[in-house]
Amino acid sequence: MLNNFKSLNIYIFLLPPFFNMKLKISSILNSTPEKIFSELQKPSLLREVASPILGLKPVDRQQFPKKWEIGKVYTFNLYLLMCLYIGKHSISIKKIDHTKNQMISNESGFLTKTWNHTISVDKHANLKSYYSDEVEIQAGILTIFIWLFANLFYRHRQKKWKKIAEQL
Repeated sequence: MLNNFKSLNIYIFLLPPFFNMKLKISSILNSTPEKIFSELQKPSLLREVASPILGLKPVDRQQFPKKWEIGKVYTFNLYLLMCLYIGKHSISIKKIDHTKNQMISNESGFLTKTWNHTISVDKHANLKSYYSDEVEIQAGILTIFIWLFANLFYRHRQKKWKKIAEQL
């Protein structure tokens, strides 16, 4: 019986990794792309739109920086529902394009090997914005579950973004 269990473990580790999964979720926000993109560059806004589903605290115990910086890696302690610690999460800002209103980050953490995130803010009719989150996720055998969570999480984020945009 024990030998069968050991064989099962070996087969589980020999399974090919799951493919990357992608999602794209978009919303119309009631503010100009310039105002939305300006707010997007504030790391403190990430904390606001993520809560209460996820809580982020900088590992180095410092405050959130005032603006994201290209090339810098930010590491956070990540909490599910603001209280259940689920590991560290790193965000590396790869691109901030002011002409295209686009920000790209490569992220990873305890549960996710890859969490690449592209945020785009485009002009929409009547001084509104077309806001999109595109995410590529790879988390081994957990990929499908993390992808499902991400779908819910980004819908939550965009709902919060709609409230923020109303006040800009």
